[in-house]
Amino acid sequence: MKLKHLFLAIAALTILYSCEKEVAITGISVDSTSVTLTEEGQTSTLTATLYPVDAKGDVVWASSNTAVATVTGNGLTAIVTAVGNGSAKITATADIFTAECTVTVNIEGGNGGGDGDGTEASPYNTQQLLDMKTNGTLPEKDKGTAKYWVEAYIVGSYVFANNPQFVIGTSPADVNNVLLAATADNTDTYAVISIKLGNFSNLINLSNNPTNLGKKLKIYGVVEKYCGISGVVNIEKAYLDGVEIVLQGLDDVAVTDNMTTQQAYDAAASLKADAKSSAEATVYGYVTSIKEAYTDQYKNITFYMNDTKGGSDLFLAYRVKGTDAASIKVGDKVKVKAKLTNYKGNTPETVSGGTVEIVAE
Repeated sequence: MKLKHLFLAIAALTILYSCEKEVAITGISVDSTSVTLTEEGQTSTLTATLYPVDAKGDVVWASSNTAVATVTGNGLTAIVTAVGNGSAKITATADIFTAECTVTVNIEGGNGGGDGDGTEASPYNTQQLLDMKTNGTLPEKDKGTAKYWVEAYIVGSYVFANNPQFVIGTSPADVNNVLLAATADNTDTYAVISIKLGNFSNLINLSNNPTNLGKKLKIYGVVEKYCGISGVVNIEKAYLDGVEIVLQGLDDVAVTDNMTTQQAYDAAASLKADAKSSAEATVYGYVTSIKEAYTDQYKNITFYMNDTKGGSDLFLAYRVKGTDAASIKVGDKVKVKAKLTNYKGNTPETVSGGTVEIVAE
């Protein structure tokens, strides 16, 4: 009987032990929040800690800029290796929790492939533009003048809608811009820069060209704040995966009396900078946002349009007039009649002085 009771006791303990639940992870940290390396190939060891202390789980290590520093993880520890000058964020992720360490590489006498000088031969990388915003040297929106070459990978776009958001991937996507990152597989929206595509929109944007996701884009334009983050606007030249994108450019474009906003945008974008269509187009769409409100002094209004109600800002109706102008609001379906232009080569819009009226649905 004693042996039987002993067996039952051991079996009960085994069942109780096997039924214990794994301790859920509630947080993660790394032992260093910043590391500086001064030689190519120099390494540093990072150690992660899971919370609570008895929690267990896999830790995934990643570098935001492998041209600056790489990371090789083995459980809770990882080895960071300096590659080239610049800054990179090393992240340790467990479950839904992430901790990071900023690695700065400063190799005397060279850039090691991490940093460029903004020339065509040595373009800026994304981290350099992000650093400009951090250190206060990045011009505000519409304040930039200096033009540089920038090169990185297309990873998503900033979607202008009722709830503007940075989107990694192709759905949803915006026709006016793309997001670039140091690596094609980047998913960190804090490690991206925004690019206003302008004349190059039709050939680069992810809405019309989803296969461009992950391709390397090299552009020459004005560096300034765009979409609230570091960006490039007024692009003059562009290469996609090493192939130059050549714009044909037109002095005039055919228009119709029944155009969608997308058709009007594409037609205006194909014009040479500041060229105007010889005939007026009639464009139908929904008001997505008001850029310049109606005033009694000027009796006109400027707003963005889209073919979808509640869609993103797509085509700009610039200073249009009419008996309905004073009462137009976001969500209204409207008809705009005006000539088309490509303002400064980067904003497809109507020529000022056109007319607008609200259309009943």
